[in-house]
Amino acid sequence: MAKFVVDSAFDQTLVDLSVISRYFYDVSYLDDIAFDYQGTQIEDVFLIEIYDGFYSSTVILGGSDFHLTSDGVTVDGNLQMIDVATQGAYGDVQKWKLSSIDVPLRSFIMATETYGQSDDRQVFERIFRGNDLFQLSSGNDHAIGMNGNDTLNGYMGNDTLEGGRGADRLYGNAGNDVLVLDVGDDVLNGGAGRDWLRVEGNKAVQIDLSDSGVQNTRLGMDQIIGIENMTGAAGSDTLTGNSAVNSIFGNNGHDRIFGRGQSDLLDGGNGNDRIEGNLGNDTLFGGNGADTLLGGVGNDSLYLDRGNDLINGGSGEDRLVVTDSTDVRIDLGLSRAQNTLQGMDTIRNIENIRSGGGDDRLSGNNVANLIDGGAGHDVIFGRQGDDRLEGKAGQDQLNGGFGNDTLIGGTGKDVLQGGAGADVFVFANLDHTGRNYQSADQIIDFRSGTDLINLRGIDADHNSNGNDAFVFTEGGQFQTAEAGQIIIRQFANARDGQGETRVLMDVDGDGQMDGIIRLAGMHDLGASDFYL
Repeated sequence: MAKFVVDSAFDQTLVDLSVISRYFYDVSYLDDIAFDYQGTQIEDVFLIEIYDGFYSSTVILGGSDFHLTSDGVTVDGNLQMIDVATQGAYGDVQKWKLSSIDVPLRSFIMATETYGQSDDRQVFERIFRGNDLFQLSSGNDHAIGMNGNDTLNGYMGNDTLEGGRGADRLYGNAGNDVLVLDVGDDVLNGGAGRDWLRVEGNKAVQIDLSDSGVQNTRLGMDQIIGIENMTGAAGSDTLTGNSAVNSIFGNNGHDRIFGRGQSDLLDGGNGNDRIEGNLGNDTLFGGNGADTLLGGVGNDSLYLDRGNDLINGGSGEDRLVVTDSTDVRIDLGLSRAQNTLQGMDTIRNIENIRSGGGDDRLSGNNVANLIDGGAGHDVIFGRQGDDRLEGKAGQDQLNGGFGNDTLIGGTGKDVLQGGAGADVFVFANLDHTGRNYQSADQIIDFRSGTDLINLRGIDADHNSNGNDAFVFTEGGQFQTAEAGQIIIRQFANARDGQGETRVLMDVDGDGQMDGIIRLAGMHDLGASDFYL
């Protein structure tokens, strides 16, 4: 048994001598090696055999009570044998053999007379065989038990614990730890913090984080306690969360992932996955492949990826999310398979859309929808319901359809049509208006007394602090040296032959237009047509 104790706080990313090779000496470059040794018991044996550098060199140290000191660093314990072998003049240490010792890990790592620059991992492969105990520090440590029935205690810090083969016991204790599940009947206890279970290998596993008893994970009869998040193996896994907020990643394979009572993040990765959010406001990613995403109860976000997917938001106010910068076509009013340009997808019980950077065509259904076009030149239809349509960046076309809709063109030269109902056209900042006639947004169906133009997001006076309100000025002319004015001008002979009304804004008091909104047709607008 090897017992490793980190005796002070430090961060070690991996227990591998290659990480710290700057402390090593290549023995093949040394002509002479001097040792100062004094035995304290007659049964101590100290034997050194040195051969020509082009052949093998072997150092054997033995004794029942051996202490090795290097630059004031002591490795204490019953050191049975060190076997050093080289390969020619430029060879490095190939292997060390140690057993039944207690090693202060910090001291061992920092020992300046630890030799070798390649194949150093074999040092630890020899040490870690058997039933080992690791007591780590308050730093962020990484411990690997390898073969044997090992016990790894993370103590404090964000630790990574790998038991290796055998019946291992991993205790994360405080911190956000990563505990690795592999072959063997293991006990994994995350302790305090938000901890991760990571599964090694390609075998399909079955893990339920809500089961604190012994369960058959298909890697062994394992007990999993106090873990909130997990990443599956490369096989087709079945992964289930618990009552905490879970993040579960299926990795590769055709996975089945189930959330439970909180707002979980569930990601299938590659493969044809089935993901169920159940309770809570969940976030579901299918990844590439023909996936089934079921939001269940709650206000869920379901991500549309490439592949022929089935997406059902379930109850609640659910959102379909597109992150791809390519074009998409989505119609929430269709319950059959449709070509979204990401695949032949079936979309049901979704109320809202947030799209990506393509030139999209997005349509709502018969309920109140929130549709965000994202970047790109988008065409958005609200249909029935009191909808909120946001064009964001790009030259967008927004059509509210039926209902009392809210239309926000965003940046770019947008065309806004409220449709039936009492609609509100929102300009959240001056950049949402035009700076001249050519760049201005156009409202093509404004109805005075029914529809409203909302300018409250624009600071009307840039010369003062705060968000000042506009003042409606009669007569169609700006007053001298007064910021925060809006005036109305009509043009009977506009290019379309139907006339046009323009809303002009002065936010710095120079008497010049700083923002403009165009309305198709001739309108006698007053202050009551605005949220100022």
